[in-house]
Amino acid sequence: MFAKLREAILFRKHRKTTDLHQTPTLPQEIIDLIIDEVASQISSKALQPYSLISKAFHASCRRHLFSEIEISLDGLSHLRSQNLINVFKNPHNVDLISTVRSLRIVFPPPKYRSKWDIFRLSKWRRILYTRGRRGNSFLNVLNLLLQAPLTTFTLHARRGSPVNLWRTVDDRTMEAFRSFCTKPSLHFLRLSNLYFLDETLVTEAIRVNTLLGLSLDNVSLGWDDDVGRDNDELTHNPNLAPVISRIEKLDVRSLSSLELFRIFGRAQSVSRPFVALPRLHSFTFSAMCAEFEMQKIWAFIVESAGTLQTLEIEDLSWTGEVDHLHLRLPANKIVGIINLHQLTALRSLKIVAQTDSDLDLYLEKEAICHLLSPATPSLPLRIQSLTIEISMEMSIDSDPRGPCLIPPWLELDDLPMLGAFVDLHHLNLDYQLFYYSTEPQPPGNWKSEGDADRERILPDVYAHPSIEFQLNTRTICTPHCMQEYFRSQ
Repeated sequence: MFAKLREAILFRKHRKTTDLHQTPTLPQEIIDLIIDEVASQISSKALQPYSLISKAFHASCRRHLFSEIEISLDGLSHLRSQNLINVFKNPHNVDLISTVRSLRIVFPPPKYRSKWDIFRLSKWRRILYTRGRRGNSFLNVLNLLLQAPLTTFTLHARRGSPVNLWRTVDDRTMEAFRSFCTKPSLHFLRLSNLYFLDETLVTEAIRVNTLLGLSLDNVSLGWDDDVGRDNDELTHNPNLAPVISRIEKLDVRSLSSLELFRIFGRAQSVSRPFVALPRLHSFTFSAMCAEFEMQKIWAFIVESAGTLQTLEIEDLSWTGEVDHLHLRLPANKIVGIINLHQLTALRSLKIVAQTDSDLDLYLEKEAICHLLSPATPSLPLRIQSLTIEISMEMSIDSDPRGPCLIPPWLELDDLPMLGAFVDLHHLNLDYQLFYYSTEPQPPGNWKSEGDADRERILPDVYAHPSIEFQLNTRTICTPHCMQEYFRSQ
């Protein structure tokens, strides 16, 4: 009896093993394609459930889950840093550090704290503060991530209050930042909302000559007595060998011309070589500056007229300062400085504007139409794609009615008929509508409007056979004004 029972048990085990081996499995290449498609269409965070399916899915998901790391330097940064160290040093995660491609360091808004405030902290945080472990955990994770083949490095301070990087971090942390900026594998460097920045973080990264993209958004450099501040011309030190940069994309919003010249070796200096940009094809800048500043920045842009294919302009109808009075510069002065016909290779143009009244909307539209108008009928713009993004602050008593509140734009509608665009194939008109609400709501998704609204706003463009016209709107409900909303992002 026991012999038969033993035979039955062995038979069942054999059949289970046979069925397990006969279970069909997907090749690893197919699994990788599935995971790559989910990560590209949705987000990397959506891969967390997929990583629990099997070991094959888990190995493929880790490449995306740990490809981008963000560390926020708030009150819990030491705990997050220590947890990250424990994950990377786990014996089962030996190769996990090699999957990291992007590192983003986020600084919270600066907060004044006196030396007596430490006694108001909890006992545990007071011990960490006095022993210096808060800084050590963050520094340790930085030193660990230096082993990763990073391609993107970002230092970002939350908008509203730029951060003084020189006072926020110590010398060892600054040296770690410098090591990230000069990694041979680095292709993209982004710095935003920082002031008193050590410019060598940028200049040394440029000299390594591996950067393909550089973004300097609302950045100011520390004082440098070596630079001639009264010089208005593009100059450089001829004794230093020039740097032939590989940068293809440059973003310099809210950066003064003097600081731009210092970084790229166009100011009088004995220590900065001239940086040539023969591969530059995309440029983004803010026109919110004085007239003489805009002239210098535009002269810098025209240097790449033969290669620049994409241009993005923010705050086109800016405000100048005359006798301590803020006056809006007329549209004809804008055209006198920003002459798009000088950019012979330009094929894609994006204009970003913000308006908080009907008068502002009218002036912005006037400036945009003057900029896009052809100098002569025989000299049209050769752009193929045009995007105009306008953020409008609606009145408090208005109801969110979407595109019904957007007025027609007949001046822009007439430009294709006047010969302004002979090669234009795509025109996108995007409106962000800001409404006051006591309860803030997450911004909605962009919505493509129907034929009736497109025909009402730009009737001739809508009927043009060779222009694809898209009208997109998005509603944002916030208890703050539009400017405060953008500063808080």
